[in-house]
Amino acid sequence: MTLEQELMQKPEYADLTRGYGPGKFGDYADAYLYELSLDGSGNTLYEGDMCYTLMRGPFEHPQLRKYRGAIMTNDGQGFVTADWFTNKRKLDSEWKRIEREIEKAAEEFGDE
Repeated sequence: MTLEQELMQKPEYADLTRGYGPGKFGDYADAYLYELSLDGSGNTLYEGDMCYTLMRGPFEHPQLRKYRGAIMTNDGQGFVTADWFTNKRKLDSEWKRIEREIEKAAEEFGDE
C-alpha cells in the first residue's frame, strides 16, 4: 500500500503538515514527496553525501495541488526535508542556485 493510499484511508493522518514522528521525515508531505521520487521521476543532483531532487507538480494529493514543485534534500544520514514552492519562478531560481553551488564545489574540489 502506498503512502497516498494509506493517508486517504485514515482521515486523521490526511493532514500532510502533521509531524511524521521520529525518523527520517519531518512531516507527511516530505514522506509523500520521497515516495513519489522512488519511481525515478524528478531531477537529482549529488554533492558529497547530499542528494537534491527537483520534483515538479502538480501533485495529486489535495493539500499539495497548490504547489508547483518542491526541492527535496536527503542528507548523508538519511534525513529527508523538502522546500515546497507555489511559484514556478522561485522553484526554478532555487534549483539553478543549487546547480551553481554544486558546480562551483566540483570545480573547487577538482583544483585541489
